[in-house]
Amino acid sequence: MTPRLIALPMLILLGACASQQDRCIENAVQERLVIEALITETEANIARGYALEERAPTHGTSLRICSGFGLGNPAEFILCQVAQPNAPEQRPVAIDGAAERAKLATLRARHAQLVPETTAAIAQCRAAYPQG
Repeated sequence: MTPRLIALPMLILLGACASQQDRCIENAVQERLVIEALITETEANIARGYALEERAPTHGTSLRICSGFGLGNPAEFILCQVAQPNAPEQRPVAIDGAAERAKLATLRARHAQLVPETTAAIAQCRAAYPQG
């Protein structure tokens, strides 16, 4: 999952603290935000010539020197294994440039359709839940 798409659920969680108008507006713009994130990602893929696929982090272990504290002699040192989570990896993946451009055109068309719909929905939210 890209960082842009991770931000969307975080915004939704923050919505629990928001006013009714704010929650209404967040619901109204949710699809548009997803489409905009996908457009940005697709444009970057086309510009690079490849996509970046995120792999789940792996967990490794490393050997460390640990204090023997709690083992009877605090001055004693031992080797111990420590779990060490690795950061998620992004791996390059080949793309079909023509398919990516077609996808981008579809996303832009959907975005153009969503702009007036979203604007109208926001106006409805403001009318239904006036703040103040």
